[in-house]
Amino acid sequence: MYSMVLRQLTPMQKGIQTAHAVADYVFDLRETDECGEWVCCDKTLIILDAGTSQDLQEAIQWLKDNNIEHRVFKEPDLYGMPTAVCFLADERVWDTETYPDYEHYIMDWQKRCDEMDIVRDKDGNDTGARYLVGHIKPGVGAWIADVFGGDVDPKPIINLREFIFSKRLSQ
Repeated sequence: MYSMVLRQLTPMQKGIQTAHAVADYVFDLRETDECGEWVCCDKTLIILDAGTSQDLQEAIQWLKDNNIEHRVFKEPDLYGMPTAVCFLADERVWDTETYPDYEHYIMDWQKRCDEMDIVRDKDGNDTGARYLVGHIKPGVGAWIADVFGGDVDPKPIINLREFIFSKRLSQ
């Protein structure tokens, strides 16, 4: 589970606001498989820095626009101001080792290709670059099929990954 909290809160307040948002999420979605899996097995909680109240509002809007189930906690003692939002992300979002992005997929593919030739400049000096001999670089379609399986649209996964990885951990 991911939580995003206001930067200006104290560390203790960030934990409390996160707990409120998580409690609402779990209560409302306890019947879903994803929530049940998180409650029973995972229980990992990552708290991200949402920045200012405007930044948090923009993050909440992004989650809405991308149809990501989430819960917002609005602090009654701050006139109902949103202080935290939480949401679940499936492993394809956060497990970049099993589900690498395209650039890492290509780097790994290049490591597995054993036939490389030296790229030389016009004077015959080694440029340090290498090119693969007899191998066709896999395209995005091959990456999607190999990493995510052919029956899934990876765009929402990639978008959420980019959204999460653009944030810092809360302190």
